[in-house]
Amino acid sequence: MIFALIALVASAPLAAEAADRDYLTKISRAIEHGRLVQAREMVGILAGAPAVARSPAYQLVLGQLALAEDSNGDAYLHYKLARDAEPGNCVAWEGMGLAALRLGRNNAAKAAFEEALQKCAGRWQSLNALGVLADRSGDWTASESAYAKALELAPDQPAVLNNMGFSLLLQ
Repeated sequence: MIFALIALVASAPLAAEAADRDYLTKISRAIEHGRLVQAREMVGILAGAPAVARSPAYQLVLGQLALAEDSNGDAYLHYKLARDAEPGNCVAWEGMGLAALRLGRNNAAKAAFEEALQKCAGRWQSLNALGVLADRSGDWTASESAYAKALELAPDQPAVLNNMGFSLLLQ
């Protein structure tokens, strides 16, 4: 009986961590579907849990929400905090790149996207964004290559198709 009680108490933090991860996933899905008010309320609920609030996963969700709300400076900060905690996290690198791109910090964006692709080669968003950066500098060959690679990974992604079409207009 005592061993069962010890096992139950020892597994409680693991159960809480799993529940927190599930909750963060639900917040992320709310953001993806444009339910930003719901996501903001859900984030507020987690803010009272210090262990969760310090986690890289929480910082990623805050970055995602900030990008969706067009708070690009905040997004960059949250993604940077997640990246600092987990330097190999390609989602954090990519988020930093997206925020930097929106802020007009092209060199920082390019470096972040290249790092994201080094860590995780299959990031269509990073390739798409590198295409946008190439368009900004008038490097049509690089933009065409980046968009083609992004389309290989995400053939029906409207953002890539849109950017590729706009690139052709720019040319």
